[in-house]
Amino acid sequence: MTWKRDYLLLWSTAFLHLCVAMTFFAFPIQLVRWGFSTMDVAWLAFSMDCALVLARPAVKWVLDHMGPKSTLILASALLALASLAMYLAGNRFWLLVPAKMLHGVSLSFLLVAYIVYASHALPLPLLQRGLSWLGLTTILPQLVIVPFAEK
Repeated sequence: MTWKRDYLLLWSTAFLHLCVAMTFFAFPIQLVRWGFSTMDVAWLAFSMDCALVLARPAVKWVLDHMGPKSTLILASALLALASLAMYLAGNRFWLLVPAKMLHGVSLSFLLVAYIVYASHALPLPLLQRGLSWLGLTTILPQLVIVPFAEK
């Protein structure tokens, strides 16, 4: 029965992370409203993506030493810190770059940790179905967040 609680934790964590990731697509709209150039927006996107890729080897080390559940909690803490950093940076470009990099690191941790955690938490007969439901977490934020961002 504990697998249901673990799966709910896993799904809600992934959903919240991907909701914040979806704001990545609304973020350039706000940056343009603030007067940033297309190149500035591209640099911010590059900083997030670059940090996401470069953090990937560290994710394995953290998973091995802390376990998947603790890594999910760490990813959530990093995401909260990144959101706070982006808020405090406001429209100051050179403060937004490290904030978006931290966002990329938290997303990198989440993307690996939640699949590993699912493989440990779900019973083997439910693993395929459980992972397919987790795949919905990439679609649902688009249905929820994007319509609000376009208003």
